[in-house]
Amino acid sequence: MKRLFATMLMSFCGIGSMLATVTTSTTCTAGSQSVSDPVSCSAGGGSTFANAGITINNLTSVPSQGSFTEFIINLSESAAAQDTDTSASATTNISYQLLTQGPVRQGQLQVIGFGDWSVAPGYNNSGIANVSLGSLTGSCSSSFGPARCSGLLNYPVGNSSIITFTLGTPFALNFSEIFAASAVFEENSSLTGRTILDFKLFEADGKTPVAIYAAPEPSSFSLLLLAVPVAWLYRRKQRRQL
Repeated sequence: MKRLFATMLMSFCGIGSMLATVTTSTTCTAGSQSVSDPVSCSAGGGSTFANAGITINNLTSVPSQGSFTEFIINLSESAAAQDTDTSASATTNISYQLLTQGPVRQGQLQVIGFGDWSVAPGYNNSGIANVSLGSLTGSCSSSFGPARCSGLLNYPVGNSSIITFTLGTPFALNFSEIFAASAVFEENSSLTGRTILDFKLFEADGKTPVAIYAAPEPSSFSLLLLAVPVAWLYRRKQRRQL
């Protein structure tokens, strides 16, 4: 019993393992075929196809001691419809619950974010990407030209930005993208590319890195709240037996 309680307490304090709330999904649709998978998909073939993939350096877990490394997320997609009356789309989504330890305080976020998209001539292409990191947001969009990006996704490589960020509190990372192409009125409709978000946290001095932890699932908190009174009753019983 003591060992069980200690294990749960260590997990709650970030010393042991911690369950992370992570959700990733991809969906590819080409014509009548639709394929879904947590991290990558492919549908169709020939001149009408869709592909999507998610790559992130801390995809399924964060070390129990926290991660001081950059979070680098790459959403890559392509959608092409090159025969009249065909369509294709690719969708990616990622949701991550994170936190930083210590008191609530002001820190700094170093971020690189951009959309590197290639759009074929035509008016039946559309691409949309949205990201939120805590209270900060960014987006990219395209209908028949290069991606137009803003916020967190408007900092290409070589032009990173330092933004004020609140530390010592949980925060959510949500990132989604959808590419769509159709050839209802014309042929050769396609959109392909990638959207990158690369970020790292620092203390207010801009030099001291801050570890990022996986926020526990609600079930982890419930288990801890249940363990505290059980451990207290167990300890009280032992004292009475002495």
